[in-house]
Amino acid sequence: MWLYWILLGLIALFIIPLYIRYRLSGYSKQSKHSFFLVHTGLFFIDSTGFIKSLFQKYIWLYHEYLLYNVLSGIPGYGKILINLYLPQWKNVTDTEIDLLFVHESGIYCIEAKDYGWYILWKENDQKWMQMFWKRNKFPFHNPIHQNYSHVKSLEEVIPKYISNIVPVVVFSNKSTLNITCPNNIVLQKYQLKKWIKKRQNNILSKEEINTIIWILSPYQNYNKAQEKLHNQEVQIQQNS
Repeated sequence: MWLYWILLGLIALFIIPLYIRYRLSGYSKQSKHSFFLVHTGLFFIDSTGFIKSLFQKYIWLYHEYLLYNVLSGIPGYGKILINLYLPQWKNVTDTEIDLLFVHESGIYCIEAKDYGWYILWKENDQKWMQMFWKRNKFPFHNPIHQNYSHVKSLEEVIPKYISNIVPVVVFSNKSTLNITCPNNIVLQKYQLKKWIKKRQNNILSKEEINTIIWILSPYQNYNKAQEKLHNQEVQIQQNS
């Protein structure tokens, strides 16, 4: 019996600090996702096969939550929006922006990728490859191309600030990227804060940041039908 209580105590010591931190975060308040739903990715991010397919809808949330925390800690005036559903550029359906960081140094349109292991890619390839060991490979759509459509959709809503939009693809720290990309920003999570801090030019005022947030905030209030349709479209793309 005492082993049971020791185990329960150890679990509580691990879970309670994570829970408190999550409940106090802006991500919790904006997303309204439950603690356990978001932290699914803490346990299954490196899973494959049936387990990955079972939790696919939720695994990416943990990576998104970690990125939110990184952005929250960047000095200077800035605000974060998550999961924006904008009218898609040249299409009738919606496109989802994972995270948008509106900061005095620019508007960062972030495509979050939670993939671990080895990432094989070239800038203009239609598909990139996640490689597990030597033979197990998982193709996925080029996130640079995905983020391009996000930026174009964003430009339609805030045309005045087109020159300030910066597309960024951010992978998990558990990934290994085979090359660097000079023309598009492809980073890992640990590089994001340092990279933004180096961009020292303050090109947006507090008033402009607040205005942009005011314009875009309504697109965060998506309904379940929109979310379901978007998830179906993503699944179709992954299977194509």
